[in-house]
Amino acid sequence: GVAPALARLATGARLVANVANNHAMDAGASGFRSTVRHLEAAGILVTGADTLAAMVPQPTGDTLAFLGFATAQAGPDPRNLAAVERHVRRAAGPGRRVIVTMHMGAEGRGAQRTRDRRERFLGEDRGNAVAFARTAVDAGAEAVIGHGPHVLRAVEWIGDAFVAYSLGNLLTY
Repeated sequence: GVAPALARLATGARLVANVANNHAMDAGASGFRSTVRHLEAAGILVTGADTLAAMVPQPTGDTLAFLGFATAQAGPDPRNLAAVERHVRRAAGPGRRVIVTMHMGAEGRGAQRTRDRRERFLGEDRGNAVAFARTAVDAGAEAVIGHGPHVLRAVEWIGDAFVAYSLGNLLTY
């Protein structure tokens, strides 16, 4: 059956859950697989578990293609820019609008500035979010949405593509 918390989300709208983040594997590989199974059982599309896009057909005839990337074990690695380009190009195509998420960058109040360089947090290489966004947009993404630093970061337009480097947190920081 469908987990009660997920059943409340299943409203008939097409929902996409991005599981590419640094806590996805906190309960191990079996916990991660269980999470994906429960989401899918509730009719929620999943991205970030592999390199495939979650496809959401629109009434206009277009399809929204969602791709999730994370520097952690779960999800395609956003530090591998050649792979990012390949995955985004594969998701893009006639009638497809690609939306990419990135879970990367240093964390906390000291990480509010968006810089075009590799970032580190607790000794871990968290990648270069600016280089990632440029690569994704050049490959066909129309929007790049960042999360992970736990603080708001810059937004910008790269050509006609919208980029938010981090949406921050709802209640903390």
